Amino acid sequence: MTSLITPAPAGSQLLLRRFGDVGTPVLLLHGLGQTAQVFNPTPDTGLAPWLAAAGYSVHVADLPMAVEDVSQHRLITEDLPALFDQLTRAHPGERFFIISQGWGGVLAASALLRAPVWLDKVAGLVQIGVRRVCSQRSWRRRILLDLMWGRIAP
Repeated sequence: MTSLITPAPAGSQLLLRRFGDVGTPVLLLHGLGQTAQVFNPTPDTGLAPWLAAAGYSVHVADLPMAVEDVSQHRLITEDLPALFDQLTRAHPGERFFIISQGWGGVLAASALLRAPVWLDKVAGLVQIGVRRVCSQRSWRRRILLDLMWGRIAP
């Protein structure tokens, strides 16, 4: 695994972990309340190293969802396109897959809809556990959705 810093607009930076150097590129996007670690919880375990062992070049984004000055608008219009650009530069002429978990799937779909130029570069979109509406009532929902997204980072 190697870690890369991807420059994003507005002077920010995104962390991108890479598993495997050759093969079809795959971008993994985590959901709200998660980090990139969801795809690699301990060394050599999880979806990222498994895909790399299967011959894919896996890029795991660590999206700054819990940072106060980051909005969903910025993630959709600036950060994800910067990641898409990084993938196309790292793998010129190749189409890439996006595998997203949770809210990362909503962000990925929104970024592709807002900038359809990327649709020609995407070979496939796999969404795991993506919810558009959350009707669950729990302490976790109150903290993550109601407080974080509803009040602190709408």
